Amino acid sequence: MITINKSQIEIEVKKYKEDSQIKILTPDEDWTQYHFSKAEYNLRVARLNFNLNTHKSYIKKLEQTEEIDSDFNTFEWVIIMGYYAMFHAVNALLRKIGVKVGKQYTHEITTNLLLHYFYYTKIIEDELLKIYQNAEEKATEFVVSYMFAKEERKKYQYEVSLTIQKKDTEKILHDATNFVSRLKDINQTISKELVLSRLGEKSL
Repeated sequence: MITINKSQIEIEVKKYKEDSQIKILTPDEDWTQYHFSKAEYNLRVARLNFNLNTHKSYIKKLEQTEEIDSDFNTFEWVIIMGYYAMFHAVNALLRKIGVKVGKQYTHEITTNLLLHYFYYTKIIEDELLKIYQNAEEKATEFVVSYMFAKEERKKYQYEVSLTIQKKDTEKILHDATNFVSRLKDINQTISKELVLSRLGEKSL
């Protein structure tokens, strides 16, 4: 999955700076902790949605009171929240070194900054990058399916999708928890100076 050209990412990051899509600021531990708290919140929401969808007796009770439909499913949101937990953890490290992402194309930019500042500098390893890319891909896939295809699924398609989603959610929930924990560990040792030395640059 890791096939992105390093020189192309460098060009993209330079363009982000020129277009003010990212800002280079003073490293800010308060913002770092804010993003980690958001990551933990997203993990809690993901776990709650997973547990809600797997408690059959509770779902049956809600169906009987007509509060939910028989095809009730929160697995998509587990995947989306798992991805957002990782997204905020990456932004926590970015703020630690003084990089703030703007409001446009935020997710694409964050992925490229993850590559530029943390992957190519060997601060994060292949496994963590693969976990992030997989979660981003799955979250995007489910958002698209929710917007354009959910109403048109036949019963067979839905049952197959539900099985896949449960398998995916268990993996992504596990991966997201480990990813956030690992980035918290990295936060204890990372600094702007370390990233600059690995980049071989004088400024971000």
